[in-house]
Amino acid sequence: MTDQPPRTPLLQGLAILEYFATTPRATVAEVARHFGMPMSTVYRYVRQLWQGGYLYRIDGAYSRGRKSLVESTGSDQHLVTVARPVLTSLRDATDGPALLSVRVESVLLCLDVVSPPSWGPLTFRPGQVQSLHAGASAEVLLAFAPAAVVDSVTARPLRRYTAKTPEVAQLRERLATVRRHGYAVSYGELTAGIVGVAAPVLHDRQCVCAVSSVAPQDGVGARLDQMIGQVRDAARALAEQVAVGGGRAWHREER
Repeated sequence: MTDQPPRTPLLQGLAILEYFATTPRATVAEVARHFGMPMSTVYRYVRQLWQGGYLYRIDGAYSRGRKSLVESTGSDQHLVTVARPVLTSLRDATDGPALLSVRVESVLLCLDVVSPPSWGPLTFRPGQVQSLHAGASAEVLLAFAPAAVVDSVTARPLRRYTAKTPEVAQLRERLATVRRHGYAVSYGELTAGIVGVAAPVLHDRQCVCAVSSVAPQDGVGARLDQMIGQVRDAARALAEQVAVGGGRAWHREER
């Protein structure tokens, strides 16, 4: 235990929210241990903060949500507006879903999905969050994140979504490859049978977001190199749009 529990319910909730401002990810048990509070009490506060959008829940742990950040979500909406034509062009070029994702501290947040009607409903939707250790978009966002974020993500056992989900040593190798090549390719790491290709949208050497496309693994074949080129072209096109806008609206304080 490092902090005494606040005396009033309001201060208890605020203290827990403040705790997540400096702790990228924690379980209810870890929060309870930190404050010396009963787990049932902490669970009640954490659940309310999660339901209100102030925390995200990933694989049994929690991290800060968009509402708890100082910056407005208006910049995200602006980014979606600017990116939509790029995503639409990528969808038409690949005949597959095109996705826009950002990193919110130690989780991935999906901002937009443009999908062809032939794909039907997707399991990944705008507003959905996921871990940063599985899938092409996640690996791109993590590869260009600060070292402290990488350490935070890899400090815990990584959830195995499929047999292809990387373990810590594999993940660190992949991140180095992504930084070297400038894109990521994943084979069924998050959803079995799905190939993902993602590329970073960079401004002033910072990763603003990731652009990606997915396809059935058994239908990619010789098209993979073409798909990589199309995704990278889309990321460069969006980077140009971000640069025109000065880039500042989308830069977040690094953690």
